[in-house]
Amino acid sequence: MNKSRQKSSGRSTAARPSTAGPSRPDAVGRFLAVFQDRADETFLLDARTGRTGTYAETGAAARAAALELRALGVRRGDRVALSLDNSFSFVELFLGVLYAGAVAVPLHPTFSRFKAGDILRACRAKAILVSPDLMCPAIAESGTRVVTVRPDDKGTDWPTRAAGPRGEAGLVPCEGVGEDDELAIVFTSGTTSEPKGIGHTYRDFVTNAALLSERAGLGPDSRFLGLLPMTYLGGHYNLLLIPFLCGSSLVVTDVFDAKGAIRFWRPVMEHGVNTLWLVPTIISILLEFDRGPEGPRYCRKVRPTVLCGTAPLPAKHKSAFEERYGIPILENYGLSETLFLTSDGPAEPGQRTGVGPLLPGIAARIVDRHDADLSPGAEGEILARTPCLARGYYDIRKGDLSPLSKEDWFATGDLGIMDCRGTLSITGRKKDLIIRGGINISPSAIEEALSAHPAVLRCAVVGIPHRLLGEDVAAVLRLPPDTTLEEVKPKLREVCEKALPAIYRPAAYFELPELPQTTTGKIQKNKIRAWLAEKLQEDAAARGRPGAPHLDARINAARFFAPSKVVAESVQAMSIKYNNRVYEMQRRGADITVLSLGEAFFDIPLYPFDDLPFPAGYHYSHSRGIPDLREKLAEYFREQYDVSFDPELQIIITAGSKAAIHMSLMSLLNPGDEVLIHEPAWVSYPEQVKLCYGVPVMIPHDKNVFHFEEYVTNRTKAVIINNPNNPSGKVFNVEEISHLCMLAEKYKLFILSDEAYSDFLLDGERFVSAGNIDKGLQHTVICNSMSKNYGMSGWRVGYCITNPALTDQILKVNQHLLTCPATILEHYLAKHFHDIIRITKPQIAKVVRQRAEIAKRLDAIGLRSLPGTATFYFFVSIAPSSLSSEEFCTRLLDHDHVCVVPGLGYGRSCDKFVRVSVGTESLERIYRGLDKIKALIDATKA
Repeated sequence: MNKSRQKSSGRSTAARPSTAGPSRPDAVGRFLAVFQDRADETFLLDARTGRTGTYAETGAAARAAALELRALGVRRGDRVALSLDNSFSFVELFLGVLYAGAVAVPLHPTFSRFKAGDILRACRAKAILVSPDLMCPAIAESGTRVVTVRPDDKGTDWPTRAAGPRGEAGLVPCEGVGEDDELAIVFTSGTTSEPKGIGHTYRDFVTNAALLSERAGLGPDSRFLGLLPMTYLGGHYNLLLIPFLCGSSLVVTDVFDAKGAIRFWRPVMEHGVNTLWLVPTIISILLEFDRGPEGPRYCRKVRPTVLCGTAPLPAKHKSAFEERYGIPILENYGLSETLFLTSDGPAEPGQRTGVGPLLPGIAARIVDRHDADLSPGAEGEILARTPCLARGYYDIRKGDLSPLSKEDWFATGDLGIMDCRGTLSITGRKKDLIIRGGINISPSAIEEALSAHPAVLRCAVVGIPHRLLGEDVAAVLRLPPDTTLEEVKPKLREVCEKALPAIYRPAAYFELPELPQTTTGKIQKNKIRAWLAEKLQEDAAARGRPGAPHLDARINAARFFAPSKVVAESVQAMSIKYNNRVYEMQRRGADITVLSLGEAFFDIPLYPFDDLPFPAGYHYSHSRGIPDLREKLAEYFREQYDVSFDPELQIIITAGSKAAIHMSLMSLLNPGDEVLIHEPAWVSYPEQVKLCYGVPVMIPHDKNVFHFEEYVTNRTKAVIINNPNNPSGKVFNVEEISHLCMLAEKYKLFILSDEAYSDFLLDGERFVSAGNIDKGLQHTVICNSMSKNYGMSGWRVGYCITNPALTDQILKVNQHLLTCPATILEHYLAKHFHDIIRITKPQIAKVVRQRAEIAKRLDAIGLRSLPGTATFYFFVSIAPSSLSSEEFCTRLLDHDHVCVVPGLGYGRSCDKFVRVSVGTESLERIYRGLDKIKALIDATKA
C-alpha cells in the first residue's frame, strides 16, 4: 500500500497535556489511546486550503471544544447536534462532543432543515453547533441552544484552533463514559417513513471498525479522501471514525457532486490518497464524465484501495470501473442499524463475488417468507445477528427508545443469496419483490441480465397486475436515441431465455427516454409503478411517434411584431372576464353559483405580523427573493418530490406565477420564435407568448404529447405544459414527461413546466416534476405558485426554477419589471411556511377527494369531461348543445346565475367545453349548478 504520511513540524510532545487520561482496556480506552499512539502523525489535511493537523493537535482542539461545551452546561449523556459542512471544524467539534462525555447527533442540511425541530426535540438535544449558512428557522424555533460556528477559512467563534490556557485545565476526556454508552445517534429516513433515530455505542463503532479494517486491509498507512458528507453515517463513520480508529490520515474536501467528477483525481494525486470509499452513484458518474488519462494512470501506479457500499453496485459498472482504472473494487454491506456485516478483502480478481463474506462474529440467515432457512444459493430475506446492533430506534414524536436485542435476528429488508463459502450477494429490496403465481421474483437478476446488452443504458424491472398470476414481470428500459424498442426486444428476449428461468422472463417491455431518479441517482421504481398502472388502464392502441421530416425554412426569421399591434391583438383572460361580471352582479345583490374562480377557499388563520423583521419589511428585498424563503422552497422540493435545486442560483421568487411565466418567456424568446401549447391550455399562455413577440402554436386537445413532434419547425423554441392541467385535471405521467425532455434535447427546445397545482392530487407518486427527469434543468423552466397551492391567491407569490445561466437572464427582467416581490409577504411566508403547509395539506386532500365525488355525479347525470383526476377543475363537454361556449356561458350566467368559463378561452379546439371549478362552493350548490348546465345542454340541443 502506498505510504504517504506526513510528520508534524518537529513539535515537542513533552509540553503537551495528555489527551487520553488514565489507560482503559475497553472500547472508550481504545478510542482515546489513538490520540497518544499517533500523536505526531498527520491526521487531517484540507485539500482546499492546504492546512494540516496532527492527532495531537486535533486532540487539543477537541479538548478546547469540550471545555466550551462544559461551560454551556453539557454533561455526560447529553445530546449535541452538529450541522456543518465537511471541515476541520466538524471533526474537531465532533470529537469535542465525545470528549465532553456527550452524544453526537449529526444532522445533514438537506434532510434536517425540514425535520430539524422534530429531530432536536426527539433526541432532547442540549445544543446544536451550526454554521451560519446552514442555519434555518426550524433550528432557531426548536428551543435548542444554538451555537454558531463559522467556516474554517473565515475564522471561528469556537475555540478549536488551539487549546490555550483553558486547554491545559484538568479535563478528563470521556470522563465516566462506558463502552455501552452511546457515541452517536444518526437520524435516517426511508422514502415513505418518518425519520428515526438510531443509537450506537462506543463498543459498536470501535468493534465494527476493527473488524472491517482488518478484513479490508486498512491501517496507519491508509490515506482516505473525505468525499461523503460528514453529517451522514457514511461520512462520520466510514470517512472519519474508521480512519481515526485505524490511525490513518484523512483529506478533507468538498462533498462529491457531478461537477466534481472532472477534477476528481486532483486532490487524490496532490495529497497521495490511497484509499477511496465510493458509492455506486459516484462510480457511475466517474465512468460517464471522467475521460482524462490521469485517473487510470494514477490508479495503475499507486494501486489504491477502493471500497464501495451503501447500495448494490451493478455488475456492469463494477467491471467497467475495474477495467478502466485497473484496480479491484472491494464491496461491503451493512445498514445503519447493524453497521458493517460483510466486506471483501484484498484477493485475486477471480475470487471476488457479491459483497464479500461475513465479518468475524457476525451471523446471517437467508429465509423465505415464512422465516424458514433456505439452502445455499437460494434467494430470500437477509436476517443478521451482530454484536454491533444499534441500541434501538428513537421515536421522532416522543423521543422514546424502542430497544433492539443483539440476541435476536434482525430483519434487514434486503434480499440476498449466500453461497456455500459464506459469501453474500445482495439481490434487491423485499418491498420490490414481484410475486408471480405465488413465486417470489427479485428484479435484480433480471436487471443484471438485461443490462448486459449494450443497447440497454438503464433499466428497472417492476411488477404489473395480472388477472390470474397476481403479478407479472415488466421491464422498463432507457435505450440509445438511434435504437427502437421493437428492434431490440427480440434480442432482449434471447438474452433472457439464455440467462433466466422462464418464470423470471419479462412478459412486457416498455421504454422511457429517461428513468426517474432520486437526487442520489437511485431509480424511483414507485413512480414507474404508478405510471405503468395508469398506462395499462388506458387504451392499448398503438400510438405513433411521428418524426419531423417537414422541417424547413418556411418561417420568416425577419418577421417582427410591432409592439402596439401585439397588445392590440391580445385578448382578455376569459376566466377573469367572467369573474369580473360575477363581482358586478354580486354587488347588485345577485346570488351567483360561482364555478369559475381558479382557486380553492381554504380556512387559513392570519398569523401575527409583529414578529416579522422591521423595518426590513418596508423596504426592497433581494431581487431573487429573500434567501430564507428560497431555501424553504428548495427543502420542500427535496422532501416532497426528491428533486434538489440550488436556492442561491436556481430559484427566483416572483409576484405570482404569471409573472414567473412571463419573465421566463421574455428571457427565452426572440421575435418570431414559436411556442407549442397543448389545448386545453390555461388562458394566459398564448397571450403571454404573443406579448413576448413569440408565436403560439396551438395543438388540439385530441392530440397527445407523442404527436408534438409533428408541430416542431425550425422556429420552435419552447413547449409549455401545465402539470397538473388547468382546466382538465390531467397529470402528465413519467413517460410523457421523459418523452418531452427527449424532444427538448433532440431539437434544442425549452420546456416551460407550469406546476402550479402540484399539490392538488391525492396520490403523490403519480406526480412527476420535470426536474425528476431533466436533473440539471438544462432544457427546463419550472414555474409554480405558493399563492395557488396554499390557497392564498390574493397574495400573488410565485417562483421559477431553472439552470443558473437562464436564471441570471430572468433576474434581469425581474429587476427591471418588478424589482422584487412584496418583501413583507416574503417574510411572512418564510416565517410561517411549515405552519401553512400543515394547515392546507389536509384541506387540499379534502378538495381533491370532493372532486372524485363530483366526478361520480357528472357520470350520473350524463355530463362528460376530459380525463383528469387532479386540481379542482373539470373540463365539461357541451357538445350536444348548438351554442358556442361563450354563448352557453353568457346564457347560463344571465338566466341561471351559474358562472363557468367558456372553453374557447382554452383553445380553438375547445369551443364545445366549459371549465367548471369546484373549489369555492358547497357540494349542494355545485350539484345544483351541474344540474343547470345539463338542463341548458338539453334545452339547446342541435
